[in-house]
Order: sequence, then structure tokens, then C-alpha cells
Amino acid sequence: MPFSINDNSILLVDLDNTLVFTDTANNLAYIEAIQCYYPNFQFDFSYRITRGNLFYLLKSYSGYENVMHPIIERKEVFYEKYLSTIELNGYIYNILKEHDPNRCFIITNAGLRRVISIIDYFGLNDFFRYIFSIRRDKYKILFGFNFFYENKDKVFVFENDENEICFLNNILSSEQIFIF
Repeated sequence: MPFSINDNSILLVDLDNTLVFTDTANNLAYIEAIQCYYPNFQFDFSYRITRGNLFYLLKSYSGYENVMHPIIERKEVFYEKYLSTIELNGYIYNILKEHDPNRCFIITNAGLRRVISIIDYFGLNDFFRYIFSIRRDKYKILFGFNFFYENKDKVFVFENDENEICFLNNILSSEQIFIF
């Protein structure tokens, strides 16, 4: 374990591209969903497709406004077909397997269905006390709970999102934030 984490530490672990590397599965599922409506759609895998940039990918296609939500829903269904392309972050896994699961939490903006399928796939069901699936401002919301705010000196976060890290830098020391 990193030198500052001890048995009393509370671990908050982001899912996508922190605990698991999911860009390939995510993009393949999105591409399959998009091709249900636009069979000739091509993507070069130079970045991660997200709900936020889906508009820009599809704006040149007619009727894209009407299929945005159905594409997102289909992507969630197709995602499970691509679980084998996801890689587990061995560094974080090794920390988690040595830590009390009652002090470990997943905090993610991913949908709960997808989170559970990934956790099941990697056999991590017993590694976490709770999964927080929060779409926006996840740490702002989480530190609104007394338990986390009052114990913030014991909290260690594993995260890759720059915006979330900026917020965390205002409430935690840099030694409490592990960036991936």
C-alpha cells in the first residue's frame, strides 16, 4: 500500500479509466449502437466517446436529435458484449485486496447496470461497501454527506478526471489523491 494509506483509511475509487480501463469497451458499444441507426458510421478511436461528445460525432447525420437517447440506451445494453476488452488496474486491485472492504467505496458517474457488470466480471463484489453512481459533481455531492466530510482526513481518492481532481484539491491534501 502507498505509505500514507493505513487500516483506518477510507478509499474512494473511480471506475472508468481508474479501477478499470474501459475506453475500448465503451467505444465498441457506442459504435455498435450508433450503427443501428447509421450503418456507415466510422470512428478512429482517437478519444473516448461520451454522452457529452456524442452530439458532435452525429451532428452531420440527419435526424440525429431523435436517436441520441436511444443510442445511449443501446450502448448500455451492448456494453456487456465487450467486457473482455476491459483491463483491471493491477496497482489499485492490489491495494483493495489488502484493505477492509467496509472502508472502500466506488464513486463513479457510470450507470449502475454497467458498474455491476464490470464488478461481477472481475469478481470484485466483496471489495466494496457501497457503489455511488452520481452523474455530475460526484465528489461535491459525496462530501456533502457528514460521514465523508467529517472523516476527510482519512479519505484517499483514486481518480483520473481532471475536473474532479480540481475539486478534490480544494478539500484534500495532494497526498490523499492518486491520479491515473
